Amino acid sequence: ELIDTCNLLLHQFNIPIKVINVEDIGATVFVTLYEGLYGEQLPGIVRKPVTREDEIHNCQTVIDSLSKDVLHISLSHIRAVEIINHAREDIAHLVEIFQGLSEYILTRIETDASDYGGKVPEYCLL
Repeated sequence: ELIDTCNLLLHQFNIPIKVINVEDIGATVFVTLYEGLYGEQLPGIVRKPVTREDEIHNCQTVIDSLSKDVLHISLSHIRAVEIINHAREDIAHLVEIFQGLSEYILTRIETDASDYGGKVPEYCLL
């Protein structure tokens, strides 16, 4: 189910990545999901990660931004190092957050579209 949920999220944002197993779900997937969700590059990301530390840094940047800028709650139960170590529980928590954000945004777009006679307002397309 975790892999299916992740693939569905990637598909919803037209991201041409498919994960096959939990080991495929790492920093690159989460950075890509974040940027797909918000339509802009996340500052501070190492764009060509080489080391394990680069991967941990990128994953922590996603977690920190979700915590501080989006959700305004602590996500201390999700640790970047555990995601890079393929810890299923931490990965599942982060996938669930992205699933919830995706549902929220898609519901808002549908609501806004119905409020505007079926047309999606321009600000939703940015």
